[in-house]
Amino acid sequence: MADLLELLKKLETLEAPSAEIDKEIALCFGQLTAGGIVICGGYLGIADFTRDMQCAVRLCADALPGWYWRCGCTPLFPNGWAHVSRHHADHCDRADEASSADGKAANPAIALCIAVVKARIANPSPQPRETAP
Repeated sequence: MADLLELLKKLETLEAPSAEIDKEIALCFGQLTAGGIVICGGYLGIADFTRDMQCAVRLCADALPGWYWRCGCTPLFPNGWAHVSRHHADHCDRADEASSADGKAANPAIALCIAVVKARIANPSPQPRETAP
C-alpha cells in the first residue's frame, strides 16, 4: 500500500510522460519481468503507461478486471481526465465516488493511471463487475 501511495503522489505531480514512472507502475502492479520487460498491448517492451492510452487501458484491465473506464479532455480539464467504475460505464456508484477513483493530469493516459492507482488503494483486492443474468 505504501508503494501505491508514493506512486500516486508522483503521478499527481507528473507534468509529462515519464519512463521512470512507467517502470514504477510496472513494479507496483507486478508487470515487470526480471529483464525489465513488460508485456503490454500484445507486444514486449517497456510499457509507456503514462504516454500510451493502449498501455494505460491494459493496466486498468489487469489491475481492475472487469471494471469500466472513461477518459478524455474537456474545457474544464483540457489536458486529461479519467474515471473508473465497477458498476456502470457511464455513471459511478457511491463506493467509487467515496474512493475518488478519478484522475486529472497532463494527459488522459496519466489520468487513467491515477484513477487506477486510487481505485486499487481503496480496493486492494478488486472484484470484477457483476454481470446481468
